[in-house]
Amino acid sequence: MGKTKINWLSSPVDNDYISAERYLSLLFKPRKCRKLLQKLRAAPMSEYPAKDILRASRTAMSEVAAFDWSHHQCRSGSGLTFGHGL
Repeated sequence: MGKTKINWLSSPVDNDYISAERYLSLLFKPRKCRKLLQKLRAAPMSEYPAKDILRASRTAMSEVAAFDWSHHQCRSGSGLTFGHGL
């Protein structure tokens, strides 16, 4: 079985920021949340290996293996396309 090419979106979509705002609102007061979201929108894109992101999030690998990834993928003509997922 060949390796599937993954095509990342060139920039975050509005839903990514909405999700980030929802998460941040659980951690911070509304004013702080708005300021963080403004900084997030202005920040340049960056890329990290998935293993580093998972390690930083303290996500157990058993949770990642059990996750149903099929709901977070969409096929394009040249492979799988994923959103950035803030």
